[in-house]
Formats: sequence, C-alpha cells, structure tokens
Amino acid sequence: MKRILFRADGNGEIGLGHLYRLFALMELFSNEYEVILVTSVKTTVSAIPADYAYALIPGSVSTEQEPGWLQEHYPAQEYRIVADGYQFDAAWQRSLKEKGYHLTYIDDFCREHLYADVVINHSLAARASDYSCEPYTRLALGTKYAILRPAFLEAARHTRDITELRSALVCFGGADPLDLTLKATQALLAFPEIRIIHIVAGAAYTHRGIFALAESEPRIRVYQNLSEKAMAGLMKACELAIASSSTILYELCSVKMPVLSGYYVENQKGLYQGALDHQLIFGAGNLEQSSTEDFKEHLKHILRQRDYSAQLQAQAAAFDAQIKQRFLALFAEIRYRKAGAEDVLLIYEWANDRVSRENSYFSEAIPLETHKAWFTKKLADPAAVIYIAELNGEPAGMIRYDVLEDHAVVGVSVAGRFRGKGLAPEFLKGTAKLFFESNAVPVEAFIKTQNLASVRSFEKAGYKKLREEVVHGANSFIYKLEKHDVQ
Repeated sequence: MKRILFRADGNGEIGLGHLYRLFALMELFSNEYEVILVTSVKTTVSAIPADYAYALIPGSVSTEQEPGWLQEHYPAQEYRIVADGYQFDAAWQRSLKEKGYHLTYIDDFCREHLYADVVINHSLAARASDYSCEPYTRLALGTKYAILRPAFLEAARHTRDITELRSALVCFGGADPLDLTLKATQALLAFPEIRIIHIVAGAAYTHRGIFALAESEPRIRVYQNLSEKAMAGLMKACELAIASSSTILYELCSVKMPVLSGYYVENQKGLYQGALDHQLIFGAGNLEQSSTEDFKEHLKHILRQRDYSAQLQAQAAAFDAQIKQRFLALFAEIRYRKAGAEDVLLIYEWANDRVSRENSYFSEAIPLETHKAWFTKKLADPAAVIYIAELNGEPAGMIRYDVLEDHAVVGVSVAGRFRGKGLAPEFLKGTAKLFFESNAVPVEAFIKTQNLASVRSFEKAGYKKLREEVVHGANSFIYKLEKHDVQ
C-alpha cells in the first residue's frame, strides 16, 4: 500500500486549523493509503484523534533542516507528502522536490512561487491567475476540492429545508484567541426564540467565561473535542450557526444552514470573501473589534429574513457529491505511454462506448474489423500518435494526435468508469507537453457545440476558441492550442 505523510502543526498560539484540514484528508485517504501525521513537539497532541498514527519532529530540527530529517526517516521512494502550514515556503518546497518527494501543499495566500506538485486552495476567491508555480504544478481550486471530513462529504449529498431558527451552534475554531465564542453567545441569549445554544470549543480554547456563563444559563450546552460524527450530528440538530471563515464554515455549509460568518486572521479573508460573493453566508466582516452588540445587530437581520432557501441552495451548489472522487483522482498517479498492438480491443471498447459515439461526428457503431484496420494503419503512421493514459497503473483514457500540414488534430476519450473526475483536462495537458517535445505545429480540437463537457475540458487544458463552423453537418467549435501556451 502507498504511504502519505501529512505534515502540519497546531497549538493555542497558531490555532488548530492546519491540523484539522489534514485530519479531513487523512480520513479521506485512509482506505486507499497508509497515512501518518508528522508534527512538531510544540503541537497540542490532545487535539490528535486517538486512533491516528503520528510522529513528533524534535525541537532541535529547524524548518531549514526539516527536509533532511524527513528524508532520513521517511524516504521519498516510499512516501509522498501533504503539507499545511505557512512555514512551508518556497525554499522548503524546493528542497523537498530536490530530494525526490511528490508534494501537495495546501495554500491560503498565493504569496510566492510554489514548487509543489499539487496546490490546493479551496477558497471560492482563488484563481489560477493568482499563482506563480512550476510548469508541472496542478492547481486544485475552489469548493470542488473542499477539504471536508467523511461525515460532511456525506452531508453534502443531501438537501435541507429550514423555515424556523430555534437551535444555534457557535464555533470559532480550536483556539479562538479573541474569545468571539463568548460575545456571540451573549448576543444569542438576547433572542428568546433561540431555545438552545450549542457551543463547540477546541482543544486549545483556554478562556473560562463561556463555562461560567453556561453554569447560570440553561439554554447553553458546551462541548470540547467532539468527534467527527458527533460534530456532524450536532450541526444537523441546529438551524443557525455563527462561525469563523475557516474549516468549520465549509462543514456547516455542507450540512446546510443559515450561517453568520466573519474573519479575524489573514488566512480567513479569502475564504470569507468567496463565501460572501457566492451568497453562502451572512457576512459579519472583520471580527477583530466585534462586540456583543455587533453580533446582535447581525442576528436581528437574519431572524427577520425568515426565508433562507437562497442560501441553502447556494451551499448545495458549492458542495456537491463528487468531492471525494476528485481528491482521489488528484492524488492518483497519471502516466502516459504510446499505444501498442495489444491495445486494439481496449480502444475498440472505448470507441464504441455510448457516450463516445454520441459525441462523435459519426455516431454509428464501429465494426471490429473496421477498427482493427484503422488502428493498424494509425500505429504505422509517423504523423499519428496515440497515448494511453494510465491512472494508478490502470488504463483510463486515450488521447490521439494526427499531424497534418500546418496543424494537428486532437481527440480525447475517457473510460466510462473514470468519467466525472476531471481527468480529461489533465490528459490533454499531460500529452500536450509530450506532443510538443517533437512537434511545433498548433493543435486543433473539433467539438460539437452541444458537447459542453468537452468544451470545458479543452478550456481547462488551455485551449482557446478559434472559430465556429459546420463540421460534417454539425455546428461545431474549433479550439486551438499553441506550443507557447503549454507551461
């Protein structure tokens, strides 16, 4: 079984958000890979679930020395690394890559050039144009790659109707250094229609005011260190939430409910703005100076609204049922090889697939003998190349290039069981690099106008629309990729 090393730190000083995000990914990949958390001796280890395997980096090992320490204990031949933390800068990433590691980095800021193989930023405000990175870097941006634990991935599959707000949940992360928890709770107590207030405090939460208030106020329930399932169950029991724009916000949105959210540290601003722009939340803005009265004013507005369907629908659209599949595909190893005679029946099966025939300009089923003759001719043609894309060693798609006088024509097909994972753009990008190693002519793609899925795939792969015309009697888009467009 392949191994993934997850690298993050967390404590009362820096918060627990980096850890919590990695916990979600560890749960997601634990059935497919052997997973281990590697963290600093300064981390609040009580926040780590009891059944997780973890190791501590000695305090004597500096950030600059860490790649060497990792290489000594977790060799690159056996482990790939997923890192979440602001100390893992360009120099750290470059050092790991020089040692042969496959690196995935979870980013919030887009601040410097990145060397990771994969960069994940699940903020809806993140754009590819924001990034400076290596040509091989794959960007996984937006809530299609929301980092959610399994219980919340499951919640994302379901819709929810809320017409009355009776139970509220308050959560401001693992440490909540400003004690926004207390202010938000005091504000909720001013509204008698809120019959019960559930407070979730993290392992690094050290304030005592909320516990004293709970002793005198029967509407308050306080919880610490809830398990994933307990947290999901508690959210489903509530109709309103007040939370920071961190990992907890996406979990709330996956469950679906009206959420009042704001930010109080820099790395929450992008996630907050994206959620606000897409109408997932009621915005509270910068919470650094927020008072109990500020929370009351926001709550008055929310409680007056009474119709929350628009927010719930927006949450459902942002967090769909395919997130886990996208992550598994993202972490899968994609390799390309040229097709050989042994692939004749494999490609015949793909070519006669129902979806392939519908999207083709000639939709009739292809006789086997006709296919064999065509395939043999293509293999012998120096102006044609057929690549087989393999996902974790399993054939997953075909990409064909036919070189003409002043351009080449490309075609792509993804095996039925691998569709819906966003693989077509990756196959196109990966084989384009191979194609342009020995060819300089631009590549053109012919796509029926109604085939919007293919249009999106080619655009994500960097192709630009050249023109529209009728091809074999069908209205079509022609897309084009130049050698200089491939990074």
